[in-house]
Amino acid sequence: MLTEIVNLYCDPCKKVFEKIRHLLTDACKNTVDLQVILLCNYDDPNNVFTKTALHFIAFAEQQPVNQVKEALFDWFEQKDYDLWSKKYPATIEENHLELLKNHVTWFHENKLEGTPISILNNKIVPHIIDIEDLQYLIND
Repeated sequence: MLTEIVNLYCDPCKKVFEKIRHLLTDACKNTVDLQVILLCNYDDPNNVFTKTALHFIAFAEQQPVNQVKEALFDWFEQKDYDLWSKKYPATIEENHLELLKNHVTWFHENKLEGTPISILNNKIVPHIIDIEDLQYLIND
């Protein structure tokens, strides 16, 4: 299991997801599952950061995994909420805000800082290890 902790508007997160796309579609195809934990300030549901995170959570709950991965990779290619939300429509419900709060609470309870953070099989991947090199750890 590869867990990525990201802010959807974070530029370093975008770079990591370019590499993760390769990892999941080529190097380790069908051998690793991806879990995403989203971080943002959720106090204002009309804020574009919050709105994007809620939309992604709703989409992930309502669509098959392959479409969710496609939506995630597309997001990091363009990072334009209006375009992306039209291509990947979802219905945001009250429980999605609670799910987002759970993501942020989990992050703080585990005393983590910054994004992106990669966790492979419950172990934080040090930043000195490039995402591309995870294929060697996964395939061992």
